[in-house]
Amino acid sequence: MPACTPTPGARGRAACPLLRHRGARAALMDRPEVNIRDGGVRADVTNPVIFADVPDPDVIFDGRYYYMVSTTMYFAPSVPIMRSGDLVHWSIAGYTAAILDDTDALALRNGQDAYGRGSWAASIRFHEGTYYVSVGSLTTQQTYVYSTPDIEHGPWTRSVLDGYAHDQSLLFDGDDVWLVYGGGSIDLRRLRRHGDGTLAWDGPATRLVEDADVDQTSGLNAEGAHAYKIGDYYYVFMIEWPSGGIRQEVLWRSTSLTPQSAGGVWEGRVVLSQGVTVGGRPGTGVAQEESSGHPTDSGTPCCSRTRARWVVRLSSLA
Repeated sequence: MPACTPTPGARGRAACPLLRHRGARAALMDRPEVNIRDGGVRADVTNPVIFADVPDPDVIFDGRYYYMVSTTMYFAPSVPIMRSGDLVHWSIAGYTAAILDDTDALALRNGQDAYGRGSWAASIRFHEGTYYVSVGSLTTQQTYVYSTPDIEHGPWTRSVLDGYAHDQSLLFDGDDVWLVYGGGSIDLRRLRRHGDGTLAWDGPATRLVEDADVDQTSGLNAEGAHAYKIGDYYYVFMIEWPSGGIRQEVLWRSTSLTPQSAGGVWEGRVVLSQGVTVGGRPGTGVAQEESSGHPTDSGTPCCSRTRARWVVRLSSLA
């Protein structure tokens, strides 16, 4: 099967289901055992829907297609955009840029490399006709935000924010735009818009939740924030990994963005703790993020945090 040859800032070969990242890291493959009886997300499917290394996904729905981004680490070009009409069959729609940044480590120059670092946990949003993708880089210690009115053809506007925002998530609330991020805590930082469409930090970070772990005293602290404003609540989905246990999905919510330290009330609980099997072997992934195109949906399709992509459904956010 031929490799997809992307055009920077534009659509790759639409018919090509295979994604190559300088070494064929990930493959988006048709799954012949998938049974989509009614052609929609409520149909029966056989998991995993993508049996490949596509970790830390984030998904949006723009009214026509689902678009997904993920962690690509040290591979290029930049952040791949994946597209699906049913959350099951995925192909490459484009890339945010030809490269993430021009550094010796990312370009493998002067004996440097970005192995195990690069870009992590991209976030994608569709707001008032514009698509946004943010991603942090452990190599450059910077955070990048891309925006475009046409996700498959571009052009993309690139913003560079000083500092690495760990597992950041874009959050839109009216005219306000924020990044929500953190490991073991939940931090919030506002962004401001320039006249040329770029974004920049607008003030220091605020710590919303000091201890984001739920019912665990040791292990991997809560991280992988995915933030949403749904109805009257702000929701932050995260994952944690208790020592001796499995990864589990935790959910924090509040009716305001007031920090706990200033009297804000934030409720946190475990919403999913279930082992999965990938290729006959036990896995540790759980549902990671809400992907509804309608903010008032109470039952939202989610993708998992396992390396292979799963589709599960959460029945309620209440």
